[in-house]
Amino acid sequence: MFRLNSPCISEIEYEGFTFKIDMAFDNILDVVDVINATETPEQVKVYESLTYLLDGAYARIIDYYDDDFLNGLLKAIRDELIEVENEAEPVITVDRQGNPLPVAKVTGGSEDGPSAEYSLTHDATHIYTSFIQAYNIDLHRSFGRLHWHEFNALLRDLPNTTTFGHIVEIRGTDTSKIKDKNEKERIKKLQKQYRLPGQKPEA
Repeated sequence: MFRLNSPCISEIEYEGFTFKIDMAFDNILDVVDVINATETPEQVKVYESLTYLLDGAYARIIDYYDDDFLNGLLKAIRDELIEVENEAEPVITVDRQGNPLPVAKVTGGSEDGPSAEYSLTHDATHIYTSFIQAYNIDLHRSFGRLHWHEFNALLRDLPNTTTFGHIVEIRGTDTSKIKDKNEKERIKKLQKQYRLPGQKPEA
């Protein structure tokens, strides 16, 4: 959980050991790419992911521990550090093109309202420019510095005045509640324009 009175967590306890984890947002996105690689054997994904995640000398454990230990460690890292900021939907899931679809974002101010998915891969350009628009943060110049939890908090709250926020709002609009026919058709056209790969168009 993101807290104002404590730093973002970058370590985990597992099986009696404390491991320091590289939680920079760009590093976590590299791990997401590894885990979502469709043709890579599962155990290779585990080794490669832990190589990214484990800080410095900790990465050497890959050579000394069995697969069950390593699998459990990666799962613990995902459950406790990576997925924890995305309670609506896990970050490590893929669309039909293998792109991660991390968070279901609810728009319209209603808990049971329409949800709009976004892809960190497909929407990368819009996310990049929107961070500059909203926060004056250049993500490419923040490699190794911006924590994954900080990145998620900022991403989740990008306003609809940014390009990305506007697109997410368009995707999440329930056109069945729009009474004006012309406005409904306009939104449907925009939803088609901004539809994610593999996402079914609204009827």
